[in-house]
Amino acid sequence: MKNENLLKQTERLQEILVGIATGKMSYQDNDIVREFNNCRRSLLSNNNLRKMLPDFVKNYRDLSSFGPLLRTVLLLMKEDAY
Repeated sequence: MKNENLLKQTERLQEILVGIATGKMSYQDNDIVREFNNCRRSLLSNNNLRKMLPDFVKNYRDLSSFGPLLRTVLLLMKEDAY
């Protein structure tokens, strides 16, 4: 995969994850789920890039499992802020 395409896939994955985290996107939207899966699969298929991806991208295979993780992390961050 070309570097430009990898960058686009990475940016789109980030947009989706931020969208899920902020509630602007839903992990129940089939188009978003499909895009997430395609981006994730493309990025993980590159052995050099795979080493640099965060563990949650490698370990959480679908958005429905990522959403609860993110909410937990955000709650912990909020608690630490007080």
